[in-house]
Amino acid sequence: MTKTIIAILSFFILTSSNSFQQADSYEVRISFIGLPSPITTKYLVNNSQIKVFEEFYNPNYDSTTFRNVHTYSDFNQPRLTSFLEHIDWDTVPKELITPTIDGYQFDVDIKIEGKEYHFNVDNTYHPTFDSLLTICNQLIPNKKTRKEYKIYYSNK
Repeated sequence: MTKTIIAILSFFILTSSNSFQQADSYEVRISFIGLPSPITTKYLVNNSQIKVFEEFYNPNYDSTTFRNVHTYSDFNQPRLTSFLEHIDWDTVPKELITPTIDGYQFDVDIKIEGKEYHFNVDNTYHPTFDSLLTICNQLIPNKKTRKEYKIYYSNK
């Protein structure tokens, strides 16, 4: 009888603690370009790795090359997943655009809890993206790479 009660209590404890775990599967894709530059900085983050690299577009050959790819599997996932789960992504504007010929352009794709979101942010500030980019910049464990690939975004 005691073993049965302990088994039942253990089951309830394990199942209730699973409801407080972070998202099992998520993906964040960030593309940043400062026009008129042909170089796009990209962050790809999921529950197993963060990858940062540059995408170089050559208009003379209409081709794209990827360079300086850095991949890390040891990074602070709980900080990102906690942030992603606490934002109501359905209420964040999908397009934040200030029309100009040049400037900063961000494409942000987020997949979490079975939902997908796409955001286009051009020359416009939004505090949610400021927080997201700050966290993603800090996820890169290598200080030199973090400094080299830091995506700047501010309301100034």
